[in-house]
Amino acid sequence: MEKKEKIAFLSSRSTPNTEFSHILSWIDTLNKEETVVICGGHSFAERFTYNKLIERGVSTVLFLERPYVYKNNTAMMNQALEKNQLLILSPKESLGGTSAEIAQARNLAIMKIADKVVVGYVAPKGNLSRQIEAVRDVVVLSQTKDVRPPVKLPIITVNLRYSAIVFEVKEGDDSIYLKISQQKKLKEKKSVRKSLLLNKAEVTAFRDQISAVHHFWRNRKRGGEQEMSVLPEIISNECRLTMDTKDGDKGQFLRILQTRVDEKNKTFTHDVYVNEEEIDLFHNGLNKIIYLMNKR
Repeated sequence: MEKKEKIAFLSSRSTPNTEFSHILSWIDTLNKEETVVICGGHSFAERFTYNKLIERGVSTVLFLERPYVYKNNTAMMNQALEKNQLLILSPKESLGGTSAEIAQARNLAIMKIADKVVVGYVAPKGNLSRQIEAVRDVVVLSQTKDVRPPVKLPIITVNLRYSAIVFEVKEGDDSIYLKISQQKKLKEKKSVRKSLLLNKAEVTAFRDQISAVHHFWRNRKRGGEQEMSVLPEIISNECRLTMDTKDGDKGQFLRILQTRVDEKNKTFTHDVYVNEEEIDLFHNGLNKIIYLMNKR
């Protein structure tokens, strides 16, 4: 394999079915004696491709982003391993980070050791689109322009006494996230808007803490505990989220404070307030948007 031309093959997870015929046509052009294809398995198109490469006798390197599990091999893969037609590379232990981050690191490693890069399909504004921008020798097989209609993402508005809370599911580079905005009504018809941004992992922890506050306030009205224990911070690579209850003129209120650092290392701080009388509305709105978010 060392003397053969090393070709990296990658394709976005959203590769349309119409592109698979172009991938097969490309495989048919490969010289088995002079070529080895390095392929990942993050997308269905990549898994389809390495199976077709093995089936047609092309030397293949399967570059996994997770530890290799022998029992997942097909009979065809085992035969290719015995013939030295297939090489499987994988880390010894699970790598930290999200699936998208691990796949991105794997893609960069594949492109670094390859002589050239072939891409089945590139999703506009996706991770792969950005990764191949700096690569000189890239061949894109796709014949399809992205004509998919924009997907309508769920949005829920909850009207409180002095403000409105808007829960929005937004599309990020790698996955969807939740934006929670509070628009406060001020004098002279002016308003101020502050927003919290939560990825899927942060959303789960956030809901658990909101549920804890909701439960505490409901029990307190019934004569239960009057002092709430300190809520732990929600900390991720992107943000720090703190919540605490305070006494106000009209009962207790919850302050949700988020500190987030952007790509330019600039720090942003936003806070949202919910009082004791409005926690039911906030809690219900949050549960509804998370239900819709998880259905996507």
